[in-house]
Amino acid sequence: MLTMLVKFCRIDLFNYIFSGSGHGLAGILQVLMSFPQFLQSDPSSAEAVQRSVDFLLTNCLREGNMAVDLKETLAGSESGKYLVHWCHGAAGSFCCLTVSWCSNFRILL
Repeated sequence: MLTMLVKFCRIDLFNYIFSGSGHGLAGILQVLMSFPQFLQSDPSSAEAVQRSVDFLLTNCLREGNMAVDLKETLAGSESGKYLVHWCHGAAGSFCCLTVSWCSNFRILL
């Protein structure tokens, strides 16, 4: 899943795979969910978006923040856990999760 997102969404910048809203996975997902007509017409895309939201949520850190770099998180590191800006961490990811909830996507908690 992560390899597909990196390849097609170009979220691999400066050797990081960002998860935040400004320039990461959460921002891309938020934009995709803003076009429900497209997702309703293509069930495979809707499923991919849902799996991506679930993937984002499964990479939360113990403190409750969202991981900044998905590569490091998957490797077991929590080096970016103190970045809580809008474009990094939970502050910006909140927008994506709100759109997901409003779009009737199930959210894995």
